[in-house]
Amino acid sequence: MNSPAVMSRKGCRYDNAGMESFLLSLKVELIYTVCYLTRKQVRQSIFAYVEVYDKRQRRHSAIG
Repeated sequence: MNSPAVMSRKGCRYDNAGMESFLLSLKVELIYTVCYLTRKQVRQSIFAYVEVYDKRQRRHSAIG
């Protein structure tokens, strides 16, 4: 059985699964669909995606 101490050990493949899933969604749904001219546009777009769309509107599989 995995305890919290075991889960955070170096090389544990389950540690990054949630973040990797989020980053894949971010890239597919946002980054690869828009052509940005400046870094500022990228930052603003990612902020809006995370704070408005992902947190408030997108349905998460973990919560149904």
